[in-house]
Amino acid sequence: MERLTIEKAGSILVKDLGGGCTSPCLGCESMNNCASRKIQPCAIYRALKKLKEYEDMEEQKRLLKFPCAPGDIVFRIDKDAKRPIIALVVTEVRKKMLRSGECIIKILVSDDTATRVNGCKVYYQEEVGKKIFPTEEEAERALKKLNETEG
Repeated sequence: MERLTIEKAGSILVKDLGGGCTSPCLGCESMNNCASRKIQPCAIYRALKKLKEYEDMEEQKRLLKFPCAPGDIVFRIDKDAKRPIIALVVTEVRKKMLRSGECIIKILVSDDTATRVNGCKVYYQEEVGKKIFPTEEEAERALKKLNETEG
């Protein structure tokens, strides 16, 4: 998929794809306007069209956003351990479509970087922020909250 935007100095910009509208462009009103001038659709129009496609897919529940990727580090809490916050390596992220149309996302993690085929622990997307955390700071806040409610 062609990337249509870039981030530069804290701003999101539409990438100059070449061959777009030649005048200062605030976005073509339609692809027909650009095509009638025998030039390719402008970059802003193409970016907006792609955004619309993603928004349509999101509304139709056809767009998946994975909570992490293989190689990411996530954290779990074991308050009885010597070090209660444990770093885990995401080894795989899987999706499974059920007959009901529901999609389940499984996150397989290992507590070390050694290759383990059957030694991975499985978490589900719903457990992110409850049992596993994307950052150590979030795990620390959850541990503090857990200690306060039990203390």
